[in-house]
Amino acid sequence: MGLWVLKPTGYAVQGVTLEILDNDDNVLQRILDNVPIGDHVWWSTEWPDDLLSLRVTFPSAITSTISGTPPPTHFLRYRFRVVMTNGTTTVRDTFLYGSKSNQRRRALWRMPTGLPRFGGRDSGGDDWCSRRTYEWLVSNSGLVTRINDISGEHARDLGHQGHEDGDKIDIFDFFSIHPATVQLQQAVVDALSANPTALATVTSWVAANRAGLTALVANANVQMLFSASGLGQPISGRTVTLPQGWASTLTLSGILTVGGQTLNTGLGAWTPARPIVRFNNVHNNHHHITLTFPAPR
Repeated sequence: MGLWVLKPTGYAVQGVTLEILDNDDNVLQRILDNVPIGDHVWWSTEWPDDLLSLRVTFPSAITSTISGTPPPTHFLRYRFRVVMTNGTTTVRDTFLYGSKSNQRRRALWRMPTGLPRFGGRDSGGDDWCSRRTYEWLVSNSGLVTRINDISGEHARDLGHQGHEDGDKIDIFDFFSIHPATVQLQQAVVDALSANPTALATVTSWVAANRAGLTALVANANVQMLFSASGLGQPISGRTVTLPQGWASTLTLSGILTVGGQTLNTGLGAWTPARPIVRFNNVHNNHHHITLTFPAPR
């Protein structure tokens, strides 16, 4: 954390105070209290004497007193108070990191405890979310299955484009198996040959997929959904090759025809109430939820 300060001629920094503020500029925690140049406050000597480049670090001995359960704020701001003296006269000024010309910083918080997870865990955690997403998960936990990623620590890139804002959630399929698994792919091929057990499995998957997506589409805070397209590929031990888009075809129409063989779930066609569902192969093993909210203060 740092800032630039114009220093009056003949003055030296006496101490720096650093505070974390909430949306309403209430103090959440004081990190440094009039700390002099030293272990946690230093300035660069590369610049003219009247221009200080102050750098501030958080002391490792300080424990956060800000509870994230529930998150107390959506945005954070940092307030610096710099005191300087020339030996006889003391001057002070206050600087806000995140003022009108430097917008407030979005805070990320660990998601609500107790929600089921799947997939591997990333270093630093992969369940960091905005305050609005935290509150949405508390109110809408029944709409999600097991959760994989939301955002990485400090909005670190987890290899999921756009996951840095804490408002996007990856969840497991609504059925016990997903389209990237060999089991479901084999069931689809076998159902094309009128295998009743396989047909029942595929029908259950389509029904569960539609029900889960329908509930999310109906939620006003859901802006976009990504679901499985289904990779076109031969299936081990089967003679039929699945076409590209088999999963999305089944989800939308309930019917799949391959090489003159037809799989009919009997569920009919399905059209989402809002046109926010997209299908691609990136999401063959999970669903992606993009949330949107009214602009916070």
